[in-house]
Amino acid sequence: MARARAGGLALSPRTVFECRTVAALARAAVRDTAPAPLAELDGGGAGSLPLPPMARLHAERGPGLDRLAQWLVLELPAGVDLPGLTATLRAVLDRHDVLRSRLTDDGLLVPPPGTPDPAALVKRVGCPGDWGGEDWGALLRAEAAEAVRHLDARAGRMLRLVWFDAPGGPGRLLVAVHHLAVDGMSWRVLLPDLAAAWSRVRAGRTPELPPVGTSLRRWLRALADEAARPGRVAEVPLWRELLTPPVAPVGSRPLDPLRDLTATTDTVRVELPAGLTEAVLTSVPAAYRSGADDVLLTALVLALARQRRGVTDGATVVRLEGHGRHEELVPGADLSRTAGWFTTVTPVRFDVSGIDIDAAVAGGAAAGDALRRVKEQRRALPEGASATPCCGTSTARPRRCCARTRRTRSASTSWAASPSHLPGRRTARTPPPAPDGPRRPKAPNWSPPPRRTCRPPARSN
Repeated sequence: MARARAGGLALSPRTVFECRTVAALARAAVRDTAPAPLAELDGGGAGSLPLPPMARLHAERGPGLDRLAQWLVLELPAGVDLPGLTATLRAVLDRHDVLRSRLTDDGLLVPPPGTPDPAALVKRVGCPGDWGGEDWGALLRAEAAEAVRHLDARAGRMLRLVWFDAPGGPGRLLVAVHHLAVDGMSWRVLLPDLAAAWSRVRAGRTPELPPVGTSLRRWLRALADEAARPGRVAEVPLWRELLTPPVAPVGSRPLDPLRDLTATTDTVRVELPAGLTEAVLTSVPAAYRSGADDVLLTALVLALARQRRGVTDGATVVRLEGHGRHEELVPGADLSRTAGWFTTVTPVRFDVSGIDIDAAVAGGAAAGDALRRVKEQRRALPEGASATPCCGTSTARPRRCCARTRRTRSASTSWAASPSHLPGRRTARTPPPAPDGPRRPKAPNWSPPPRRTCRPPARSN
C-alpha cells in the first residue's frame, strides 16, 4: 500500500481486505482522490499516547500486560556481524516509534529517536547450525522463554533479539517484541524494513527507511476523538442491550484463570477435503453474497447451538477480532507503514432460534437460512463498530472520554466465544510452539525458516 500511494494510487487496508484479487484492486484503485494527509501532532510520534484499545482491555479485564509478546525466527543472510546487526536495528528503532516506547500509568511514552541502545537488545548465542535436530528445538525453546522474560514494558524493553550464530553458515535471529508494540500486520512492515536496512548497511551506506505516514500517537488521539463524537456515544444503549442478556459458558463451566492457562491448552488441527475448502472459500460466499468468514461463523454458531440445546435460548455472543486499521474513520490517515497494536474486538450476538439446528448441521436448506441470519445480524452493527473503542470493542477508551461507556463495559458479562483467541496463536504469555512467522519479505533471507514443530516450554503459575 505504501508503494501504491507513493505512485499516486489511493488504496487503504480496507480496500485490500475487500478486494481479494489483483484485478479487483486495480478496479478499486483511483488516482488523486485521497484526502490530504492527516496533520501530525507536535513532536510527531514521540511523546505521550493512550494505550491502544486492546491493550487497555487486557490491562483492565484480562490477564494484564506482563510477558504479553509475539516472536518469530528469521534466517539471516551470510556475512551478518554484530556491528551490522546493531546498525540495522538502530534504523528500525528510529523509524518505528512504538519500539522505543515504555508503559506508564497513563499509557505509553515514546522518547525521541536515538534510544535505546540497540547493542543492549541483542544477545549472541553460539549454535552448531543443525537446524533439524532436537538440540536446536531445545535451545530455541529456552532462549525464546528467556527473551520473553526479558521484555519489560515499564522499563522500556519492548524488543529482544537473540542471534544464533552458526559457524560456517548463516545464522538465525529470534525476534521477540512486546505486544504493545506489534500485531500481526506490523510484522509485514518490520521484516521488510530489517531486510532493507541490512542491504544498505552491507553496501556501506547509511540505512534509510521510508517514512511512516501516520504515527501511532496521532492515530490513537484521532481514535479517541472519534469515540467521543456524539454519534458514537449515542450507540452505547445498543451495546448495553447486546451484552446484558446472560450467555451460557462454552463447555461445562466458565473459564477459571487459575486453571485454564496457555500451557494447559491443546491445539486441534483438522484437514478438510479440497472440494469442501473450495466451497467454503468461493461458491458458498458467492451464492449468499457473504464472506468466507460468515460461513465459518455460521458453522461455529450452529455447533454451539447444538451443544447448548435446552440450556440457552439459541443466542450466542461471539467476540470477533479485526485488524483495526480502519483509515476511513480518520480522513487522511495512512497506517500502511505504522507498527503497533491496532487489533480490535467486537461482540456480536447471533440468534438462530427457530432454525432447525440438526437440519442445518446436516447441510439442508436450514443451513442457508442460518447463514443469511448470521450475515444479517453481523451487518446490522453500526458502521465502524470493529474499529472504534466506543462501539462494541469493549476495549477501554482513554480515561478522559465518556465515563458512561466505561461503566457499560465494566458491567457487561464475559463474552461467550472467541474464535480469534483459540490455542496456538503466537501471541501468548509464554512462547508459542513453533518458530513460524508471517509471509516472507521480498528480500533474500531475513525471512522465516521452514516450519518445524516443537513443544512449548512447560509453565507454572
